[in-house]
Amino acid sequence: MAKRRATYYPSRINLAVRNKSYVSHIEGPGIVYASLGTPNATGAALATTQSNDTTVAGVAAAVNGTLDQTSVAVMGVYGRGLSIVASAAATNVVQIRGRDFLGQFMREDLTLNGTTAVLGVKAFRYVDSITPVTGTSSTTVTLTITNLFGLPHKFQSIDQELKNSIVAANAGTFVAGLATATAATATNADVRGTYLPVTVLPDGVIPLALRYFADESNLDGNAQFFA
Repeated sequence: MAKRRATYYPSRINLAVRNKSYVSHIEGPGIVYASLGTPNATGAALATTQSNDTTVAGVAAAVNGTLDQTSVAVMGVYGRGLSIVASAAATNVVQIRGRDFLGQFMREDLTLNGTTAVLGVKAFRYVDSITPVTGTSSTTVTLTITNLFGLPHKFQSIDQELKNSIVAANAGTFVAGLATATAATATNADVRGTYLPVTVLPDGVIPLALRYFADESNLDGNAQFFA
């Protein structure tokens, strides 16, 4: 019998289960096959705001008619990392609020480094707001997606990395899911772990997939931080 995988994750329902230890599609011992689809390349901004705007209520679904943050092609099946950059010198903190692919509300705080992009470590499926804590009206903050990808279950170690259905010649970077005993904060690692491909990068055409060993004692990872 074919092992069926969930394909529908309602954006406003929290589907996370604490200490989940069983999912029918996981092979023994704890092997997950995760198809990441054919995600788009990084590029156009998801959103922009003035760095003194502390009342950002939400992020438009489409920016400049080119990106839709609800799109799997843009945000990935299981979420994607974000980056921020300022248009001038700035060192203020920016709070990013949104949800993961399971619908859990989450927050990540990034500190601007002027015109140098600052990369996040958490995988967002939806972005609801970006809120600079302080700043000046002459400085613009831009939010974009990165090549960091979220994973469906808490990552422990890689078995196989596939790009265009071929085993990757150069291994990407994997970060394990946040340890069960460690509470999520606005700055620490993603609760389920992340994957950053190298050499062969997302372009909207190449399919990416992984086989990895998951933490069968906590498949959905820890609760996300949100405040």
